[in-house]
Amino acid sequence: MKGWLLTERSDYMEAIEVLHTSIIAYDQTNENKRKASSYNSLGSAYLQLGDYYNALNAYLFNLKINEETGNETNIGIVYGNVGMVYNRLKEYDKALEYYNKAQKRYLADNESVRLVDNYGQIANTYDNLNKSEEALKNYALAIQLADSLKYEKGLHSNLLNRAMLYIKESRYSDALTPIQNAAEYFRKVGHNLHAAIAYKTLSELYININDSTLSNLNLTRVDANKRAKNA
Repeated sequence: MKGWLLTERSDYMEAIEVLHTSIIAYDQTNENKRKASSYNSLGSAYLQLGDYYNALNAYLFNLKINEETGNETNIGIVYGNVGMVYNRLKEYDKALEYYNKAQKRYLADNESVRLVDNYGQIANTYDNLNKSEEALKNYALAIQLADSLKYEKGLHSNLLNRAMLYIKESRYSDALTPIQNAAEYFRKVGHNLHAAIAYKTLSELYININDSTLSNLNLTRVDANKRAKNA
């Protein structure tokens, strides 16, 4: 628990030390379920530090223990975490493999909120593979489900990420309102990192916006530059 709390407080190095100690203790007492949980927290700490290889090893140890003991509690979350690490390592096919495993678990266990986030991760991976049609399809699934659940964070996160894809495709009109709404939502609820990303994306939109879209919005290039500066 101390290791988990330290991770939540962003004290990652101390968390890693404490979690390694817990793993040794659980190994000596054959408490496999708790050892697996410690590996999951360890993976999260390494992931936050950007140490993706150690994060991956920790998550895979968690999976190995759970699969050997037949413990399927939270296994969908671990599949998703492994997929996230592979995505960061740019091993996108492996990322999709584990996201799809997570999706099956979430569907079987009726974990709808986690399913929203997983659809978003799948969409992001397809975006990284430059498969925009598949990315948009999964963003649509995430957005529709989040809206039906009134899951505001998941809704605006996926709307923002889809808008980033729209910008790459020069679909500025489609991107503008979702970015503005996401920025306002994240600012209002105090998710400052997400808000900063949204405002940065809004600034980039105004910098790169084309003349035809400016005309449709009744804006000049000077107006767009001012909005980019103030975003």
